[in-house]
Formats: sequence, structure tokens, C-alpha cells
Amino acid sequence: MVWDQKPQPSYHDLVDVAGIVNANGYTRHWNAFAGEPYLVNPNAQHGKPATIVYSDPQSIAERTRLIRMLGLRGAMAWELSQDSNDHALIGALGPVLN
Repeated sequence: MVWDQKPQPSYHDLVDVAGIVNANGYTRHWNAFAGEPYLVNPNAQHGKPATIVYSDPQSIAERTRLIRMLGLRGAMAWELSQDSNDHALIGALGPVLN
């Protein structure tokens, strides 16, 4: 008897994601409702599709604009170690929150 393997989630930092945007069969899309980018590859592994949802400077900037628009007093970041070496995500917070 053979069981289908349940797909396991994997985690990628911004450097990993930046390396595959519009490469290796992945195309970037934008979810306007969520304000979040995602990558889709219809044939990622063994002909099965893969989707990677991630944050980038554009999505962080949209969130910070929402913070300003709603008159909120700050932002909280859950995880900072997944940022790029040039701190692109953290850098997207600064211009709007200062």
C-alpha cells in the first residue's frame, strides 16, 4: 500500500524568494485585497503546482500607509531574521512611521 505524502510547508527568507521571482517557472502575482505578493509555479515539483506567499518592501509599505491612515501609533514585527541583508523590509517601515 502506498500513501500519498502530505505536502510539508517550507519557509523562505526574503533573499531566497528574491532569487526565484520570475525565474525557474515562478511568476510573481499581487493580491490587491490582501496587499501581499505571491509566487506561483504550476509545475514546481513532479508537475504539481506551488505557491509561495511572502512579504516584500511593497507590501510592508502598504501596511505602513494603512497604519498612518487609521491613525495607529505604531507597528509590530513578528520576525525580523527573515529580512534581506540590506534590511529592505525594515527599511520600508521607516519613511512612513517616522
